[in-house]
Amino acid sequence: MLTAARRTGLGVKMVGSGHSFTDIAVANELMLRPDRLVGIRSVDRDAMTVTALSGTPLHVLNDRLHAMGLALHNLGDIGQQTIAGAISTGTHGTGGFWASLSAQVAGLEIVTADGAVVQTSTSRDVELFHAARVGLGALGIITAVTVMVEPAFTLDAVEQPLRWDEAVDRYEQLVSENHHLDMYWFPHTDTMLVKRNNRAVDSAQPLSSMRAWVEDELVANTIFGAVNRLGNTIPRTVPWLNRISARALTARSYSDASHRVLTSPRRVVFKEMEYALPREVGITALAEVRGSDRTVVVGDQLSRRDPVHPRRRHLAVDRERPGVGLPGLPRQRADRPHAVLLGRRAIAQGVRRAPPLGQAAHANRGGPRPLLRPLG
Repeated sequence: MLTAARRTGLGVKMVGSGHSFTDIAVANELMLRPDRLVGIRSVDRDAMTVTALSGTPLHVLNDRLHAMGLALHNLGDIGQQTIAGAISTGTHGTGGFWASLSAQVAGLEIVTADGAVVQTSTSRDVELFHAARVGLGALGIITAVTVMVEPAFTLDAVEQPLRWDEAVDRYEQLVSENHHLDMYWFPHTDTMLVKRNNRAVDSAQPLSSMRAWVEDELVANTIFGAVNRLGNTIPRTVPWLNRISARALTARSYSDASHRVLTSPRRVVFKEMEYALPREVGITALAEVRGSDRTVVVGDQLSRRDPVHPRRRHLAVDRERPGVGLPGLPRQRADRPHAVLLGRRAIAQGVRRAPPLGQAAHANRGGPRPLLRPLG
């Protein structure tokens, strides 16, 4: 098919699950789908690697690895992506030695534009390997991915709301004491949701099926989706909705297989952007955004005033969770719009349609220079 497309001059695009927030998966001419490229091709327990076909969804791969007593070292928040799509678009988690899924890749099988099947790895065609791991599909079609694995493990999860000042003061301590750390700030409030995941030595003690359904499905998806649709429809309610949501947060703790802790069910449609900052300046940047002149980003008109704080004005951005919005972006459809804060300088640059300034609202730990990423 690739050879025929090359002869006729057609562009070819292999898509994954469609999770990416950009139009990277849009195929203007010939689209290929990896629906039949699913499953595990081989397992090498000596090298502790597993080779999976490129269209294998992460949740399928995780379940099959778990059944063999194996696990990936780290995961992002979503389990519906294909393994090839997840690495190609830079999907990452937090903490551990390798926060990014692409860092756990040991080899790739790629079909190039001339129809050749190329095997590349950490020791073979190394330059192509490093470029293709997060290659956005530009270097060929990935048909198989070899990932490093380790023995299955359990994570202890502790989730609790903290006041802004306490979370910021304890940030370095929380980073150093936990394997995985997530911090979610709720704009218009002084609340952060802090999630800590650590490797456990005891057996798993998961949430009861009823509690998991109520908290992760009914509340976090059904009700939360409805609340955010209200915010989309009536933007002036967003500050109030954020405050209500923050007050509703409660602490919980449980332990389960690593992939069941690191990934979450996501039924709410949203869009987001991510910007990375060195960890050492992350909290400072977030504090500056929070402490800027309190301009609120929720509507689609620069002149719209916040009914709660009349001196504040609005810009157009929607986000999955409380995050940092950016001027100069088109309005994005989402079911989780949360207001964010920017300053006058940002507004001026947004009016001139300057490039986004950057954002930061989700701290992550891992590696010698861990990064700060936004929510979602």
